Amino acid sequence: MEFRFWAGWIFMFFGMLQFYFTQNIFGQVNFSTDKKLVKTDVVDNTPSNVIRDRMIVVFIFSVFTVFFWAALSKLSGFHDYFC
Repeated sequence: MEFRFWAGWIFMFFGMLQFYFTQNIFGQVNFSTDKKLVKTDVVDNTPSNVIRDRMIVVFIFSVFTVFFWAALSKLSGFHDYFC
């Protein structure tokens, strides 16, 4: 049972890293003083190879997260029957 808690902690940490490093991909979103959501247009001069690398990393973390949750659900069933 301790393994599941450590695995959950590790993958939540990876999810936090994914959120932190990919939050700038979608542009600047700011709140004005009257609390209306305002989207500012910012010209992105990032080279295309950097954007491609970022998208690959986002894809890898996303697939990794999906397989983690699938394995965790199977692990809990295994634990109930055999331990």
